[in-house]
Order: sequence, then C-alpha cells, then structure tokens
Amino acid sequence: MKRYILFLGLIVLSLEGITQSAEPDSLVTYKAVIVDKFSGNPMSGVNVQYKKLPYQSEIGLLSTNSKGEFEAYFRAKESYSLQLTYKGYLSFSDVINPIEGADENLMRTDTIQMRPGGVGSVLSLQNLNFEQGKSKITQDSFGELNNLVNLLKESSTMVIQ
Repeated sequence: MKRYILFLGLIVLSLEGITQSAEPDSLVTYKAVIVDKFSGNPMSGVNVQYKKLPYQSEIGLLSTNSKGEFEAYFRAKESYSLQLTYKGYLSFSDVINPIEGADENLMRTDTIQMRPGGVGSVLSLQNLNFEQGKSKITQDSFGELNNLVNLLKESSTMVIQ
C-alpha cells in the first residue's frame, strides 16, 4: 500500500504545470501577430521593442513581416516590457511574462490589436500602479510613463484632457 501511495505521489508531482518545471534559463518562443483593431487586417512594418525588466538588461528591436508577425525568444522566468509603434496608430505597451500561456513546448502565441490614433482617441495606460492608499506611483509604472512621454514627444500637437 505504501508503494502505491508513493507511486501516486510521484505521478502528481510529475504533472505540475510548465510554470513549475521550466528552468530559469529556459527560452520561450514568443510569436505574435499584430492586427488593426477595427479591420482585423495584419499590420506589416510595426516597430516592436522589448526590454527585460526591471533593469532593461536585454533590449530587442524587431519589425513585423508582411503577415503582421514577429517572433522573439524570452527567458521563461523573466518579465519583459513590450512596446509597439506604427505611424497613425496609438502606441501599444504591455508587460508580459512569457511562460504564462506557453504550451508544453515553451511556445506562446498572441494576437495584439492596435488602434488607429487621431482626434477623440482614448489612450489607456495599462501598467500605471499606485502605492496602496497613497497617491505615489510605484516604480514598476515608470516604463509605462516613459512610453507616454515618448508618445507626447512624437506627437507635439497631442493634448491630454
């Protein structure tokens, strides 16, 4: 009976998720297709920039292909900021943890929608965090705010209301 219980325990431990079994230096293949939010058409030539957080010790610059796709390789247990820019569209930024949503082959695929910019457009800040009960912005928000500053520099006529 003890062997049976031990055997079952080993099976349960071996069935842990990818998140638990990935080695710190494992690489996740991250593939994404960038599409126009309203038409659904793939967007060729979108500028993609990623930075390893929190110290931006790894930086990459890519561009989407004719099918709106790009591919990058990220360390499984790290977080990365991802910023997409394309003329006439609002910048897109997000923080990704590559292992979340990856399959058993350490591959993750996302579809990202970009919104056309212009008068009346709404810009949403995804990673703007405050200390609990205070008006102080946390350090993990600085990347998002830097992206906003860059957008304002690029669009000198933009007004925030």
